[in-house]
Amino acid sequence: MDPIVLFLRYEGSPTPMAHAPGVLGVSLKATSCSITTEIGNKAVKSTYKKLSGGKAAAETVLTLTGDGVFIESGTIKFGDGSTWLKFNTVGQGFLGASAAKGVSAGCAVWRITEGGGQFKGATGHVTGNFIVDAKGVAYDNQVAVIFPKGRK
Repeated sequence: MDPIVLFLRYEGSPTPMAHAPGVLGVSLKATSCSITTEIGNKAVKSTYKKLSGGKAAAETVLTLTGDGVFIESGTIKFGDGSTWLKFNTVGQGFLGASAAKGVSAGCAVWRITEGGGQFKGATGHVTGNFIVDAKGVAYDNQVAVIFPKGRK
């Protein structure tokens, strides 16, 4: 069975949830895109290009569970929202300092728990490597490997 592999770059801002210390609501948006990696003899370069087309929206609840660690669950909706995925964190995600001044970096792995539309009955995982800049804006680079039910 061949999986569907998605590469997405999300952008958004976490917002503290009222009456819930250590819990953040996160809204992220991604556009259709092209990501290219070119490996040369002495250097590697990567390019990202936004493309016309549909968008994806991720809505999550992130709960801080310790110093620099968290759990997360939520939904990603694609296009008009009729195709979607629900997920939760495998273990815990991590967020900490980076070598860039004022920038935090982290990672998380999500397990797909449910899907709808094109992804009804799907299984798989999403890995995210993200940064949060000094203004609190998050940029999440995600790779999803999705196994739709019945796909050959």
